[in-house]
Amino acid sequence: MIKILTVILLGLSTTHLAGIEDSNTVIEGGGIEQVLLKMSKDEINNGMAFFNITFKKTGTYKLKSNSSIFVPQSFSLALGEEINTVNKLIKGDQNNSNLEAVIFDETYENVILFESVQEGYVPQDAWNKIDPKLVLEAIIRNTENENIERKKNGIQESHILDWTTEPLLLKQTNIMYLGFETKTEDGRNLINLISIKLGRYGFEKITLIFEKDSCISFEECLEIFHKSHSFNLGSHYSDYKLGDKISNYGMDTLISAKVTGKVAMSDRMAKIFKDLRIASATPAGFLPKETIILKLPEKNKKNWKKISRNMDNMEGLIEFVPCNQTKENFSEILAIHYSISYSNADNTEEPIKTLCEDTLAKHPKNAVVWRLIEKNKKDFLYEVIYKQYKNNPPLHQIARAFLTESGIHSIALTEKKSEISPRKRALWIKLLKESASVIPYQDAANGGLSLFEEK
Repeated sequence: MIKILTVILLGLSTTHLAGIEDSNTVIEGGGIEQVLLKMSKDEINNGMAFFNITFKKTGTYKLKSNSSIFVPQSFSLALGEEINTVNKLIKGDQNNSNLEAVIFDETYENVILFESVQEGYVPQDAWNKIDPKLVLEAIIRNTENENIERKKNGIQESHILDWTTEPLLLKQTNIMYLGFETKTEDGRNLINLISIKLGRYGFEKITLIFEKDSCISFEECLEIFHKSHSFNLGSHYSDYKLGDKISNYGMDTLISAKVTGKVAMSDRMAKIFKDLRIASATPAGFLPKETIILKLPEKNKKNWKKISRNMDNMEGLIEFVPCNQTKENFSEILAIHYSISYSNADNTEEPIKTLCEDTLAKHPKNAVVWRLIEKNKKDFLYEVIYKQYKNNPPLHQIARAFLTESGIHSIALTEKKSEISPRKRALWIKLLKESASVIPYQDAANGGLSLFEEK
């Protein structure tokens, strides 16, 4: 199961914290050729088209529609002319003039589509006349018509099953939400959750596509929609002035005419795209400049075994569990991570603030406690306690992060299903303070737990 858009600052996603592994595949210099050998001709064509897209990374970007979009860490944004390539791979149609941005998570399986319709101000007067049954029938018809084009272009079809969220208008924010479940040809059940943000000159339709079993709550989706897109000053719905163009759409026809079931990448193609990007980003023999090392007595070092290692020139992560446990079933996990984010940062104020705010924002109220243990100019110690939430077990994490010229490095111990005992907590805080440091990568060959790969 994939929990997208819940990435904790230092690259330790809640997926890893919960002990759910997306992949244990590591491409460390095999090159693009090795990936291509495993692909069919059509997959090569689609894969290379996707591979050649220049994705934008973390930051805020202006859109043509009098608005802007925010891209969080570990996500990729396609804009401009490259939207046509993305649209064809997802939908089989290059002629969606409304599509202005697409965001992928790091798996390339989960997608957010941003479509702008600038056809005038849409009054809310007729909202009470909306019939969810008739609207769903219209969406099904639209989707089946799109399937004809998908089939022509070799893209899998999508079929609407039922509402997951009937149309809901929050008049205080001028945002409409609706969601439905779709079934794809490769047997996946996807959720399309849609936010229609009304503006002065039209609306922005934001579609979040994710697997049904990915445990994303409606509240988490609202948070995504709220943070990812914003209208510019003077372009909000409340900025309407007499004389502005009025749309021909009523609220019901807006949904019926402009909503269809979308598909994300197939599992197979998503893996190909991910492998291609990793292969291209990881030159043969690539080594990071620095790594955290946790110096342990040799007998204690042998108590830990590596279960995963993923590395490129942007970030890296290695995970260890006790030798008597497995990656499928463990009670504690030790993770070492680096990212080029915050390279040359003057102090720890911003990363601490961002880490705390992001962690608290992505979990229900009272379900998580974030606590700063110690703060210095270039490093800090903190802990996070996650309470039981839905299918996610309780977790307790103690971590230390360092800022260097090459980026931000972190090491974290996470215990699953229970809080760390006071005695063990004190021991690990002492260990992280006295035995963890950042050193040149090659120097890590002399011992300790680190990103260093022993041959």
